[in-house]
Formats: sequence, structure tokens, C-alpha cells
Amino acid sequence: MKTYRTIATVAALALAGHLTSHPPFSGLPFVILPLLVWLQRRDGLGAPWYVFVFFLGVGVKIPLAVIDVGSGFALAATIWLGYAFVAALVGTPPRCVKGSLAMSSWVFAMLSLPFLGFTFVAPPLSAAGWFYPETGVLGVLLIVWCAASIVEAVRSLRVVPVLAPAAIALALNVHYLLSPPPPSSIAALSMRVPQPPDNLAKSILAGVRYAPAVRGTFQQGARTVVLPENVLGFPTAGQISILGIPDGATLVAGGVAHVPGNDAFQKGVWLLPQRVFYPAIQPIPVIEPGLRPHWSALHKVANISGNPYSLLVCFEASTSLPIYHLDYGRPIILVGNGWWDRSGIMDIEVGLAHSWARLFRSSLAISRGFPQA
Repeated sequence: MKTYRTIATVAALALAGHLTSHPPFSGLPFVILPLLVWLQRRDGLGAPWYVFVFFLGVGVKIPLAVIDVGSGFALAATIWLGYAFVAALVGTPPRCVKGSLAMSSWVFAMLSLPFLGFTFVAPPLSAAGWFYPETGVLGVLLIVWCAASIVEAVRSLRVVPVLAPAAIALALNVHYLLSPPPPSSIAALSMRVPQPPDNLAKSILAGVRYAPAVRGTFQQGARTVVLPENVLGFPTAGQISILGIPDGATLVAGGVAHVPGNDAFQKGVWLLPQRVFYPAIQPIPVIEPGLRPHWSALHKVANISGNPYSLLVCFEASTSLPIYHLDYGRPIILVGNGWWDRSGIMDIEVGLAHSWARLFRSSLAISRGFPQA
């Protein structure tokens, strides 16, 4: 009987973790994370097994994505297990941290600090956007309080502790439903794409490939058009001409450029025809060798047609980085590229982006690439 109970517990924890990362509400069930930590203590576990298994579920698509990219099974398994192990180890407070609120604060803070949170997939704080929209950084404190209230309710077997945080969450969600932020005024194109160009000839061919869609969208009246991450490679003057960008209009497109201090091309976002390049803040660790973080891009505003925008490049939406990068009410543009994505991990990224946009009351435009049929 004990064996069956253990199997059921493991399955339930892994499933809960998977639902945490599963669209459309990526990050939503993270509010139960401090409760798992408390249950570990209550059950006298010598190691953080509940949290470890939970994060195995959260990251179940990580090895599939790594294999899709072509990095091999061994690296895929290492990243997946390492992700769950680090989350369990760092997210479990020492014995000296006592009390529901202190425990909840530790769990959310440790998994969101820059040294870890900028590389950590599906951060717990992303739950704040679903529970407490339009509250900005205050929502972070509210989600910590809400999670602590859940722990206290289970500990005391009383529903009273969760009434206030639940009532606030309900009121904020009703208000968001009745008064959502204005839709984005830009035209973000999502399409099937091949592997990104890795030389000048392929970059020119990319311009030819996407020119009809870009021209057609501008002809329909759009003044700002967005293409997915890293689809243009390095744009030349000839490529810009092929794309046919009207006077006064702007094409926002993912590509690469030489960045001072680094010999290799770095990925980021081009504004064309102005030829302004914004490097990605954080490339995907391990998977994108040769790329490096550009922390100076934090809080850097992309000036597009005289309007300020925040840019998120692919992986950046999937970490706690938006807490440090986004400003309340500023429109967000997310560019991503899933030419390799057969497992749906890009859907997680999109779900998290919606959560951040809700938290900061921002309009959101998403341009992503899909695998070719």
C-alpha cells in the first residue's frame, strides 16, 4: 500500500508541475510551491523530494526541446535533471526559516534573483500576472502573501487565511476583464520558418523569402511590422531594399549583428530601415554557444516610430528577467523562433509572456516562427 501511495504522490507532483508550465496559463499553479516545501518538513523528508519531482514536471519539455535543437540526449537529460535539482535545493529554505510568510518569501525570492532567475525556465513569480493583474511589482508581494496564506490554511485546516488574497485576486481579474489594456497597434507576423541563416548568402535569401509577407502587410496599412527572432540574419542594404519598407514605416525583425566586445555575431532585434540593433539581453544558456548576455540592455527602451517599447527575445520571457526589465504600461514586443520546436515549448514562452503583460498592464505583440511542415 505504501508503494502505491508513493507512486501516486510522485505522479501527482509531476503532473502538477507539468500543468504549471502548460499553456495557456504557464506559471499559474506555482502558488502551491511554498506548500510543497512545508509538506516536506511536515513529512520529515531528509531531502527536498517533493519540490524536485514537481520541477521534473515543470521541465518535462526541456529535454525534448534540447533534442529538437540537435544537442543530444545526454545534454538534454543533464539539463533537465540539473534544472530540477537546483530548483529543489535553492528553493528549499534552511530550518532557521520558519513561519508561512518567511518560507514563501524564501521560495519565491531565491528562484527569482538575477544570479539564478535570469537563466531559470518558468519562474514562480510568473504566477503573479494571472492572480494579480495590473499590479506590477506589487503583484510580486501579493503572490508571496497568497502562497503563504495557502500554507497557513492547510496547516490550520481553516479557509479563513485565503479569503482576503482570493477576494483581491477576484476583484483584480474582474477589473482586467472589464477594462483590458488597448490592443497592440503593430502588425506582428507569425509564420513557418527554416533554420536561421548562418551566412550572408542565406541572409539575402531570407530577405527574398519574407519580402512578400512584409510588403503585403505594409500595403494593408500597417506602419510597424514585426518578424520572428533571428529570421533575417545580418541585413544588408540590398536586403532592406528587397523588403520594400515604405517611407516612415518600420520593420522590427530578429537577426544578428557584431556587438562591441564580442567577435561572434550576437542575436537580437533590428529596426529597419534605420539599421538600429538591440542585442538580446539573455541567450539560452548552454544551448547557444558563442552568445553572451547583454545586461546593459535591461530597461533599455526600443524607440519605434517615436513610441517606447520593451523587447523580449525568445528565452527572456521564460525567466524572471521581466520583473527587472519591464515597466508598467509600456507595450511589449516578443519575438521568438521555433523552427526546431516539435514539442510545444514555445507555447510555454507565449503563456509566460501573457502573464508578464497582464502583470504590468501592457499590450503584447508576439511574432514567432513555427517549424516547417
